[in-house]
Amino acid sequence: MNKTQDVTIENRHLRLVITSAGIASSLVFKPTDTECLIQGKRVPVSTITEPRPLPE
Repeated sequence: MNKTQDVTIENRHLRLVITSAGIASSLVFKPTDTECLIQGKRVPVSTITEPRPLPE
Protein backbone atom coordinates (compact mmCIF):
# COMPACT_ATOMS: atom_id res chain seq x y z
CA MET A 1 0.00 0.00 0.00
CA ASN A 2 1.44 3.37 -1.06
CA LYS A 3 0.91 5.95 1.69
CA THR A 4 2.73 8.82 0.00
CA GLN A 5 0.70 11.84 -0.98
CA ASP A 6 1.03 14.56 -3.56
CA VAL A 7 1.64 18.13 -2.39
CA THR A 8 -0.55 20.89 -3.79
CA ILE A 9 0.51 24.54 -3.71
CA GLU A 10 -2.02 27.03 -4.93
CA ASN A 11 -3.18 30.60 -4.92
CA ARG A 12 -5.96 32.38 -6.81
CA HIS A 13 -3.97 32.17 -10.09
CA LEU A 14 -2.13 28.83 -10.10
CA ARG A 15 -2.34 25.29 -8.73
CA LEU A 16 0.88 23.22 -8.72
CA VAL A 17 0.80 19.52 -7.84
CA ILE A 18 4.09 17.85 -6.86
CA THR A 19 4.41 14.08 -6.45
CA SER A 20 6.27 12.44 -3.57
CA ALA A 21 9.11 11.82 -6.08
CA GLY A 22 9.50 15.58 -6.60
CA ILE A 23 7.90 15.60 -10.05
CA ALA A 24 5.53 18.39 -11.08
CA SER A 25 2.47 16.47 -12.25
CA SER A 26 0.17 19.42 -12.87
CA LEU A 27 0.33 23.21 -13.19
CA VAL A 28 -3.07 24.77 -13.79
CA PHE A 29 -3.72 28.43 -14.66
CA LYS A 30 -6.92 28.74 -12.66
CA PRO A 31 -8.64 31.71 -14.38
CA THR A 32 -8.98 29.66 -17.58
CA ASP A 33 -8.58 26.17 -16.04
CA THR A 34 -5.67 25.57 -18.44
CA GLU A 35 -3.16 22.77 -17.79
CA CYS A 36 0.31 24.22 -18.46
CA LEU A 37 2.41 21.05 -18.31
CA ILE A 38 2.73 18.42 -21.00
CA GLN A 39 1.12 15.34 -19.50
CA GLY A 40 3.25 12.21 -19.35
CA LYS A 41 6.55 14.13 -19.03
CA ARG A 42 8.56 13.78 -15.83
CA VAL A 43 9.38 17.39 -14.95
CA PRO A 44 11.38 17.73 -11.71
CA VAL A 45 10.43 20.64 -9.47
CA SER A 46 14.10 21.35 -8.76
CA THR A 47 17.53 20.13 -9.69
CA ILE A 48 20.81 20.64 -7.88
CA THR A 49 24.05 21.10 -9.74
CA GLU A 50 27.56 21.54 -8.46
CA PRO A 51 29.49 24.35 -10.14
CA ARG A 52 32.83 23.10 -11.44
CA PRO A 53 35.63 24.97 -13.13
CA LEU A 54 35.88 24.47 -16.86
CA PRO A 55 38.95 22.55 -18.03
CA GLU A 56 41.60 24.72 -19.63
